[in-house]
Amino acid sequence: MTISKAAKIIICVLIAILFLWVSAFIADWVTVDRLNHTPIFCVDTMGDSHHYKGLGYSFDAYTHPITGKLEYCLRVFGIEIVSNFTD
Repeated sequence: MTISKAAKIIICVLIAILFLWVSAFIADWVTVDRLNHTPIFCVDTMGDSHHYKGLGYSFDAYTHPITGKLEYCLRVFGIEIVSNFTD
């Protein structure tokens, strides 16, 4: 069974798109988690409420008033994955 040339091109394009999406997601997560900055590849959708949306994932990020550290909640496709909010 052989795969046609068009199918190979489609598979390569899909793999490239998936690679770019994963790369953008990892870059945003590292930027928020380790560097305490807002995400690079996300859009601030609500202005002052600090809700950042990417393609299939989002961050709710706030600067803690006492420590100054960025606290965030990461959601992938609407499911909460990581949250480091304190009371």
